[in-house]
Amino acid sequence: MDHRRPSAQVVRTTLVALWLPLFAYCQWTAAHPRDFKQAIERSAPAVVNIQAFAESASLPDDDVHGALPDFLDRFLPGDDADEPPYWRAISSGSGFIIDASGLIVTNHHVVAGAEEVIVRTSDRRDLTARVIGSDLATDIALLRVDGENLTAVAIGDSGGLAVGDWVLAIGSPFNFENTVTAGIVSAKGRSFASQQYVPFIQTDVPINRGNSGGPLLNLDGEVVGINSQIFSENGTYMGLSFTIPVEIAMSVVNQIRDTGSVERGLLGVGIEDVTQQMAAVLGLSSASGAIVTLVSPGSAAETAGIRPWDVIIELNGVPIERFSDLPPRIGLIPPGDKALLSVVRDGKPWEIEVTIGAVPSRRPADDDSQDPVESDPTPVRFGLELRATEDGQGLEVFDLKDRRLWRNGIRPGDVILSANRKSVTSVAEFDEIIAATNGDVVLLLRQGQNRTFVVLESDS
Repeated sequence: MDHRRPSAQVVRTTLVALWLPLFAYCQWTAAHPRDFKQAIERSAPAVVNIQAFAESASLPDDDVHGALPDFLDRFLPGDDADEPPYWRAISSGSGFIIDASGLIVTNHHVVAGAEEVIVRTSDRRDLTARVIGSDLATDIALLRVDGENLTAVAIGDSGGLAVGDWVLAIGSPFNFENTVTAGIVSAKGRSFASQQYVPFIQTDVPINRGNSGGPLLNLDGEVVGINSQIFSENGTYMGLSFTIPVEIAMSVVNQIRDTGSVERGLLGVGIEDVTQQMAAVLGLSSASGAIVTLVSPGSAAETAGIRPWDVIIELNGVPIERFSDLPPRIGLIPPGDKALLSVVRDGKPWEIEVTIGAVPSRRPADDDSQDPVESDPTPVRFGLELRATEDGQGLEVFDLKDRRLWRNGIRPGDVILSANRKSVTSVAEFDEIIAATNGDVVLLLRQGQNRTFVVLESDS
């Protein structure tokens, strides 16, 4: 039997091999704590429950009675026979105090149309709130209450969030006050057509009815967003929650507090993402930026000389990765201020200074005067059956002979305005462009009141 002892070097190597994984785990745990108590203790006293009331002659269509267990009925308005024929409608939500003087932030949809708003603080005081103002476009409302010894939250920075970071929500789901849920950031910069000025933070934090308007917190207990929406097929949480970044919310709040209204900047362009195919055709180094599909007449963009086919890659030195990055950033610029756009035009870089316009309080009605008038069909090109429009402004797609065109987003009734940057007013012009092209063709289409780019592959 060999009774020799291991050398000191072997011992050291063995200890290092054993302790390195443990040390790495301890380091990771220190940087990624799952103990949320400090964050909750810091912020929970500033979170409030909100009840909004309004008189209504009948129950709303989305009445929730019967949809929840009986024991929850006590949290919802009753149907007592002694009540008057006008039902006292109720909307429940959450909010948080941003100033000890009594300023509270919540969602617009929580208090919209309310005749009376009651705020319940974490120490169970019921205070009557006044709606200072609200903004439908960002779903933000600012309230004020009169009360003493109010605790305000700490405002953080959503820009420091990364996908995978832990975040917390505090609110009143189903009127269960001061409920805490946790999850991670699952995506950033989500956009919805109805709220183009909000680059939503997507999380998997459980959010339900009543959480609306409550804060999303980082692990320091700072507010990084306002919980606003969930994606659901049944009205309850299904794994996706959407939060308004705190910078967007506070910009709106500050305007409401200072002026009572909200102004946001407007560039006046239609834009969409740059795909890999389009990047190759346009000579771009990467599929990033926002390609301009439309410039509104009389807009700030037209005055500055921005054109369709321009690709906006930076705003005031900040990269534009996706088209959805641009509207929120433009919206934050006060109307009348100047901004510097970096664009790529015909493969070359340009710097364009633009004086930002203002979003009108009411958009004009859709104008259908440019809808194409039917004329005789023409032969098929690239799987497209085309015909000229009566006004000579492009070619109408009469029919599709290749099902792959449907996957590209082309539909009968679309109007081809240009191909490979060249306007088309006749089939002959379109044929000339196709004949001079080796490879894919990029079309600018008019679809109703929208403009969009589509790539036709050369083997279509």
